[in-house]
Amino acid sequence: MQEPHEKTEAPVEEISSQEGLSLRRKTMLVIAIICIVILSVVIYQECNQPNKTDVLDKRNAVNTVPVKQDIGKKNKTKEEQFDLECRKKSVGTWEKEESGKRTLTIKENGTATLIYLPSGVNRFLLGEKVIVKIKWIIQKGKVKFRSHSGLPEKSFNIITATHGREKIRKILEISDKHFMLYDEKEKEKSKWTRVAQKG
Repeated sequence: MQEPHEKTEAPVEEISSQEGLSLRRKTMLVIAIICIVILSVVIYQECNQPNKTDVLDKRNAVNTVPVKQDIGKKNKTKEEQFDLECRKKSVGTWEKEESGKRTLTIKENGTATLIYLPSGVNRFLLGEKVIVKIKWIIQKGKVKFRSHSGLPEKSFNIITATHGREKIRKILEISDKHFMLYDEKEKEKSKWTRVAQKG
């Protein structure tokens, strides 16, 4: 009959040595992880912190904004240049025949006067002469006329009730002799001829 094998136990010193080695490895691993985290934080802060050059550039950019805006104002667009040219050339006296003679005097201060000598049925309704006071402005290649008063008042009221107080026309051409306008709603052109100054 065989005798049972006796269990052999590892020496206490060997177990203690193994546990110490495992503890040291864990400690070194924790320290390594902490170092990696700290290094990552430092690198992130360095990458996202603006340097002095960037700060100075931003300050200089803020200081130069008004200058750039001023330059932009001086360099007018073609549309603005066209409007400016039309404002200058439109000043003066213009005439055209449309259900009678119409004489339009445009002033530089944004006001105008229309003298209308009706013919045919219009003369019967409005009388021999109607004077209309107008305010005008030119923007984006269009001229806007707004009638604000007129004489005789009855005739003025008939005109504004029929045609409205405001007219917007696209400027097709303006020169020393002609002022060509286009009614985009009615699809009609109108041509004014400049009245030569006497003397």
